[in-house]
Amino acid sequence: MTKEELENNYTYKVVCRVLKRQFPFITDISVSEEDLSKYKRSIFLNISVNPFVLGQMFGVKVASYVTRELERGNTYQTLYLSIMFGGFSSDEMHELQELIRKVIKTTTQSSSIPHEMRVYDKEFNIGDFFAHPDTLPPDITTIPN
Repeated sequence: MTKEELENNYTYKVVCRVLKRQFPFITDISVSEEDLSKYKRSIFLNISVNPFVLGQMFGVKVASYVTRELERGNTYQTLYLSIMFGGFSSDEMHELQELIRKVIKTTTQSSSIPHEMRVYDKEFNIGDFFAHPDTLPPDITTIPN
């Protein structure tokens, strides 16, 4: 399956829509062409988030090293959400990641997705989390926390 074929797949579109609707801090979901061909049984979803919205939801401050990277115009990438917050509220972030994983699984296994539109040979999983420079608030000094 190519990246273009996946992006046109009904199941993929539904998963993306459900995740964005249920988790307002998720700004985009993508897949890597390299990962698609590299892994035989998994499709890793790279999830772009707005860490400032997420931090506000959980009452934690975005780690200074993340903010610095974004201010430099770089994208910050991590495997774990808690790292974006310097390890604070790691239990809550771990639970949140597990909830995202469960939503992906239940959505892909939903009976509302027609059998002919499913992806049978691969399972959707969480890949990396990304924060992009465009998520920086206009005035970084006014971030609530």
